[in-house]
Amino acid sequence: AARLLYERQDKSAIPALVNLVKDGNRYGRLRALHALDGLGALREKHLVAAMGDEDWTVRAHAVQLSEKFLKKPSPQLWAKLTSLASDSSAEVRYQLAFTLGETKNPERVKLLEHIIARTPSDIWMQAAVFSSLKEGAGELFSIAAADPQFRDSGKDFIRQLVEMIGAKNNAEEVKSVISYLASGNDPALSFAAVRGLGKGLERAGTSLSAVDKEGKMATIMTSAQNIVSNEQADPKQRVQAIQLLGETSFDRVGEKLLSLLNLNEPQAVQLAALSTVAKFPNPQIATDLTNRWATLTPRVRAEALDVLLSRPQRALVLLDAVQKKVIGRAELTTAQIKFLNTSRDKNVHTEAQKVLAGLNVAKRQDVVNQFMPALSLKGDPMHGKKLYEERCSSCHRLGGEGNALGPDLVTVQAAGKEKMLGNILDPNREVAPQFQAYEVELKDGDSLIGLIANESPSSITVRQAFGKEQIVQRSNIARIRNQNQSLMPEGLEAGLKMQDVADLLEYVSTAKGN
Repeated sequence: AARLLYERQDKSAIPALVNLVKDGNRYGRLRALHALDGLGALREKHLVAAMGDEDWTVRAHAVQLSEKFLKKPSPQLWAKLTSLASDSSAEVRYQLAFTLGETKNPERVKLLEHIIARTPSDIWMQAAVFSSLKEGAGELFSIAAADPQFRDSGKDFIRQLVEMIGAKNNAEEVKSVISYLASGNDPALSFAAVRGLGKGLERAGTSLSAVDKEGKMATIMTSAQNIVSNEQADPKQRVQAIQLLGETSFDRVGEKLLSLLNLNEPQAVQLAALSTVAKFPNPQIATDLTNRWATLTPRVRAEALDVLLSRPQRALVLLDAVQKKVIGRAELTTAQIKFLNTSRDKNVHTEAQKVLAGLNVAKRQDVVNQFMPALSLKGDPMHGKKLYEERCSSCHRLGGEGNALGPDLVTVQAAGKEKMLGNILDPNREVAPQFQAYEVELKDGDSLIGLIANESPSSITVRQAFGKEQIVQRSNIARIRNQNQSLMPEGLEAGLKMQDVADLLEYVSTAKGN
């Protein structure tokens, strides 16, 4: 009926539609608003009334339909929109956040802050607010940073906001942000925000050092180094400080970061140090990592392998360590081996062919056949859970634990143990497209191996083991290549007895999802 009214442009229906807006059921009231709009008969008074409707759907659609009136809204309409920033419905506030992008009213930035302050960690609300900040990001930062409660709960939002400010590279906004952060009022916020500012400025083709002409960042960097060295400090704050040091230089902080790779430090601190030091191009990083290999935990080793594979000169150090048996060849996944064997760097390719010759040459079906007797053994799910946590949780979720790199193992339970056995021991037998490994080569010389978890017009998200994700700007990508293989390593059976495999299969086949 609404379509026919629109197609016929039947103006005689307008009075009945106006009444329907007042007295119809929820769907009638909603459709009547849009029908009036389609007939060119929608007025501000209809929307003001609809914004007070008892049904959130009607209120949200009224907000959306108000956008054509926002160039010169009446005081009544603007007052009603302002009140909806505190609406009990998240959907109404969500729509309002988008709609505020259609006006230049000076009060809109305060309304956006009011909206996001209620749910600062809601990624959808964040996206809606950011979409309306073509102008006013600097003003919103000033409002948010001045609110102690918001600074505490909305640090991630503020970090993203500062990154947006950096990407826009408006001199006055950037200067204002730097001045506030250098004041030292909130070190935890400063560390995260400065890092965001650095990322944004990098996207704009500049850097912190280039825009910080007064040297105000030096105070923050010194504070970060002091917290990194303080073993009694909150590990979360130390991690933020470590990440910030990536904006300096290896000569200044490299030795300190590498010294954090020891068993006395929390794992989060070690991983942050490793991730930060990896950003520097200095060739000695690879040698330092391989020299420390014996003291690294399995989780840290997995991250270190990604670092060693990221650049050709590091990959050569890795291959040398494998040849000298400092790093076991079995620690490399199938995808990593293929990456080395097919490297575009001639030296890496040649060395890999020599060092890795004969690795993983066993026919996987022979391995599967070898462990078929495990299917007839009674498995112990408790022991199987321990094996799952050691060997599978870095890439799979099951029973509320693990990381979503490969398929959730609950989804394969119906296939039966024999099918599971084949997939575990021969992971490349059948790999769904969404779980195939990609090699992403960057223009700055780095390389990543992982799944393409998300794509946008300007970037891709590369997902790796242990839930790690990296957003890569398309402008920095030199080449993307599908490896047509799983990230899951072959040789998972190494060190397992027949009973161990039976226990693992029992746990995987019976554990409940989260």
